[in-house]
Amino acid sequence: MNGEVLAVAGAIGLLLPLAQSIIQKPYWSPRAKAILAVAFAVVGGVAGYVITNGLEFDINDPIKIAAWVAGVYVASTTLYARLLRPVGATDYLEQRVLARRAAPDTEDGPVG
Repeated sequence: MNGEVLAVAGAIGLLLPLAQSIIQKPYWSPRAKAILAVAFAVVGGVAGYVITNGLEFDINDPIKIAAWVAGVYVASTTLYARLLRPVGATDYLEQRVLARRAAPDTEDGPVG
């Protein structure tokens, strides 16, 4: 892997847990959260492949795409465990989104 691939995989891996925390709910089961994480890794891996290779495919591309998915998943889970969870970033986003959705609406939009 070259530096560009690692940088793109790392950037995608950092953004995925943040995006996941906006969608998921705190009361979801660990299994549901894991399924969502894998789905995000698949989307992120394909996006990373397209960012670095464009839309031109050859016979080896399924292997490359699978490597991208695995790399993005590893980057995402590592950055979540070592950076985002200790500072509480994802929990904060989950709670803010949940509070925003539960806030009463006014004529001008949600309160809060």
